[in-house]
Amino acid sequence: MRKHMTKLIVALMLLMISLAVAGAGTYAWLVLSTAPEIGGMQISIGGSDGHTILIAPDIAESTAGGTVHYPGKFAQTMNLVKETGYAYLENLRGLLPVSTADGLHWYIPAYDTLEEGAQLKDITEFTEDTSLTYANQNADGTAYGSYLYFDFWVVAPSDQTLRVSTSLSQQDSAGTFVMVKPTAVKNEDGSFTLDTSDTRAAACLRLGFLANEETDANALAAYQESSAYQETYRALKGIYQNAEQTIREGEAARFTIFEPNGDSHPANAGLDGSYVVTQPIGRTEEGLPQPVDISGVLTVQRSSFWAQNEDSSIKLGGMLDAAMIQAQSSGTQIPDGPAAIDYLLDTYLQNQLMGYITTGSFLHSTQGLYTAAGESGNPVAAEIMDTMNAGATQDVSIVELTANVPQRIRMFIWLEGQDVDCTEAVQNSELIIHLELAGGTTS
Repeated sequence: MRKHMTKLIVALMLLMISLAVAGAGTYAWLVLSTAPEIGGMQISIGGSDGHTILIAPDIAESTAGGTVHYPGKFAQTMNLVKETGYAYLENLRGLLPVSTADGLHWYIPAYDTLEEGAQLKDITEFTEDTSLTYANQNADGTAYGSYLYFDFWVVAPSDQTLRVSTSLSQQDSAGTFVMVKPTAVKNEDGSFTLDTSDTRAAACLRLGFLANEETDANALAAYQESSAYQETYRALKGIYQNAEQTIREGEAARFTIFEPNGDSHPANAGLDGSYVVTQPIGRTEEGLPQPVDISGVLTVQRSSFWAQNEDSSIKLGGMLDAAMIQAQSSGTQIPDGPAAIDYLLDTYLQNQLMGYITTGSFLHSTQGLYTAAGESGNPVAAEIMDTMNAGATQDVSIVELTANVPQRIRMFIWLEGQDVDCTEAVQNSELIIHLELAGGTTS
């Protein structure tokens, strides 16, 4: 028996998620003072050198029988903002602390006030969102508790198990990572100094994947009439609620949570390098919210870092100097630090960060990680975590792909309020997210 891994690179490059939240108490939730915004979200999804897993945008079409969803044209790469149905992502509000254990029930925090130092109410008083009301808020919205979601389709030529993974080859992409976009400070002589010290926003970020195997004959019929239809694909899997629709209680949906930077604790320096179990808020059979164990659906990655030179300087810093020389020679005016970073990443590097980031390894077994933490969720020491490194978590996966059957996946992005590091102010942070998925087959 030999395992073969094929790669699907999901590159959410320069995902500009502006976070503006203020102070907090000792409880692990940020207290909000101003609403965050997103500007210039760029999301691209693509395949690896094997080209055996393909990706497509989700197309929503109104029919006599209701709204149906089917894949657009499958390809190796995709930019979600530019694809049909995703232009709205450019004007979304940003991320605020929420909590979920299943991707269906979302818990929005309740405070005495929204001022700095406000007290967080008991979770029984939180707002339970089951209709995506607080998701994908528009720029003129006023609701707090925003999280993001979007859908995409994946297809493979053979049965495969889909997982979040790190890069398996130097020739592949930069792998999976979540980083805070660096800042730059303009010096008196006109030069710029790179600052990569802020890691707070990345410490409590979560990504979630909702998947089910339901099929819709109406969606298939609409797909067959579309210009993207391919005869090889004669069934479609994955049905999810539309915005403003309430979930169907008991829905058989598989939810996988990805926790990047699991050993990074900028708000709790004494814990740095260790892992602390997070219990997000879930829903009991009686309909009440309570913290729950998610070890069966969680995949954890260790921290990623900006790559260094032999003298311990950040490699990206040298590229900033080179980018500014190029800008000067081309007559491009760089008035301040944000403009310098945008020029460096967008123009000079064209969002290609391979070689500038050292990606963290995944923990091989989530169950093993939780066993090491014990029932109380005590911190797991770095030396124990070192024995569990792997290219992907083996006991947790996103979905089982059926050969030549397009699978619709719903992906969520949020700040997990129950995370031990969701306690500090995060001002004007922007995130760079690069996600790599791997499909494994056994023969």
